[in-house]
Amino acid sequence: MKQQIFIALFLTLTACNTVPKSDKTEKMTTEQQATDIPFATVENYFILNTVTAKVPLKISSQEEFDTYFGTAATMAPKSKPTTIDFSKEYAIVIDLGDTQNKTDIEALRLSRKDDNLILTYNLKQGDNQMFTTRPFLMIRVSNSYTGNIQISRQ
Repeated sequence: MKQQIFIALFLTLTACNTVPKSDKTEKMTTEQQATDIPFATVENYFILNTVTAKVPLKISSQEEFDTYFGTAATMAPKSKPTTIDFSKEYAIVIDLGDTQNKTDIEALRLSRKDDNLILTYNLKQGDNQMFTTRPFLMIRVSNSYTGNIQISRQ
């Protein structure tokens, strides 16, 4: 009797957890359309005070990079600026402009969908500060991944 109750309970729980076949197929098709692209976050730079306009979304050369950014290295062990080899890579930058709010930007995913590269990021804004900052996010991507760059806030 206990065995029959166990089997009935098992079958009931299993039946509740099934997903219709069409839902699984539709989800797989959507996920397959977007392909992940490897990237690395670029750290320990700041936007120069002389830059008043927003930094371009894509930077492809060291000369262009140097017109917008300075190094922000300190004595801390992990404070060395991330290198970008512009002969093999380019930078994608999300420049939010000046703000007095504490702001953190995190790159979540870079994906390709059709001819587009989509950088998905998370934005956390906190309390008002007594000073102005210019938060930005920069990643480096291999030159082998090209396309129209789009950004998407999650």
